[in-house]
Amino acid sequence: MNVKGFDIAYSNAFDLDIGLRDKMKIASAPSLVLLKLIAWDESPERRSHDLEDIAFILKNYIDLKASD
Repeated sequence: MNVKGFDIAYSNAFDLDIGLRDKMKIASAPSLVLLKLIAWDESPERRSHDLEDIAFILKNYIDLKASD
């Protein structure tokens, strides 16, 4: 899969241990915002929900960081 920004998001993702020696990659909030901006920029007339998602992430980012 070749998606703009995915390589950056993946390299900044963190591992979440889900038990039984399994881990899953979780994108950081800044990476999610980057991917949402790229998606919105490619098709702004159809992707207004990306801006709403970005606003949600930004409004709640402090709470997300506090729970680290």
